[in-house]
Amino acid sequence: MQMLRQQEFTLEDNTNVTVTYFLIESGEDKRYPYGIRAEMDAGNKRLDDAEAHARFATREEACAVAEILADGTVTPVTLNEVI
Repeated sequence: MQMLRQQEFTLEDNTNVTVTYFLIESGEDKRYPYGIRAEMDAGNKRLDDAEAHARFATREEACAVAEILADGTVTPVTLNEVI
């Protein structure tokens, strides 16, 4: 699992959180071997995480989508709905 990007933001209750996006590789699907994992933390506490497996054919495509997700502040809660 390779870290792609981190995004920091503040929730409505003024909690500062960090969302980290990772490239994940699955050997299960040969056509679309890459996916994205998102983890949301507040300090040392994991608030949420999610994985979208087998969505991308190339590493470059997955990395480009992770950049778009980070810019749009897509969290683990909405990851699978977005991609």
